[in-house]
This record gives sequence, structure tokens and C-alpha cells, in this order.
Amino acid sequence: SWAGAGSAGPPAAIVLQREQGSRLRATLAAFFLIGATSSLVALAVGGQLSERQLGYGAGWIPFVAVGFGLAIPLQNRLPAQLLRSSVLVLSAVSAVAVLLRSLL
Repeated sequence: SWAGAGSAGPPAAIVLQREQGSRLRATLAAFFLIGATSSLVALAVGGQLSERQLGYGAGWIPFVAVGFGLAIPLQNRLPAQLLRSSVLVLSAVSAVAVLLRSLL
């Protein structure tokens, strides 16, 4: 099951919570790119990756592009404390989602 593929995101974000916005964004982007790529390769090698899943994932690419496009001009406008609080809230929500998904 692919449910645990992104479960390391919340701990990584918590570790990086006090980094400057641009460094936080770049580090998490690299972290998730490497994690997602290795998960996709592992699923493909294990025969558990379908064309339908690839198509579904590809549908998210425009949203990722918009997110990156907005992040660059906004990264210096977000106060450090608001960025830290946002990282902690998103990490908590993500962690709860991973836990709930693993229980269901």
C-alpha cells in the first residue's frame, strides 16, 4: 500500500520549522521530490503502480506548479512566526490524516 509514502513529511517539516522561508521551501521540495520518486519507482518495480494511478497523479501537476509559482513571491512576505505556525499546523493535520488513514 502507498499510504505511508508521504508519512515522513510532518517530522521533516517540524525539524525544519525554524528555517528561513526560502530554505524551508527548497529543502521540503527536495525531500518530497526524492521521497515521491523513490516511492513511485518502488511501486512500479513491485507491480503496484497502474496507468490510472499515474494519470490521477499527473492531474495534480498544475496545482503543484501554481503552488511553486505563488511560493516564490510570497516567501519573503510571510512573517517568520506565521510561517512556523503554519508549518506546525500543517504537520499536525498531515500527521492526523496519516494516522486515520492507517487505521481505516
